[in-house]
Amino acid sequence: MKKKGIFRCFAKHIANGSTKELRPFFTQCISKEAKIRTNKWRGYRPLQSTYKNLWQEESKPDSNFRLFHRQVMMLKAWLRGIHHSVKQIQPYLDEFVFRYNQRADVTIFDKLVNAMMNEKPLYIKNLNLYWGS
Repeated sequence: MKKKGIFRCFAKHIANGSTKELRPFFTQCISKEAKIRTNKWRGYRPLQSTYKNLWQEESKPDSNFRLFHRQVMMLKAWLRGIHHSVKQIQPYLDEFVFRYNQRADVTIFDKLVNAMMNEKPLYIKNLNLYWGS
């Protein structure tokens, strides 16, 4: 049985939706054999020569791209709820993507504790070395 849903997330701030801006993201994040479903944005059209399974369809409110819109809503809610104001968006996108992609990893807490336990102790008297006071 084929599961439905978004299993991995990737996000990149781009200046505009041109093919020139989209191509590096596609190259970095998407396999040429991947099945890609997009809206009919013209910036995707030239990518069809490289990504043979890129399928464009008309965007219809409330009927397609529901999972994508849910993902965008989760990102917006997370930004509003935690950060309130965002100046440089890419670090926040990176954090959201990391958290989303690690959500099913039940060992993340164990990894954090192990990383903390394997570091040298940092005493309060030594903090001024790190904060420049």
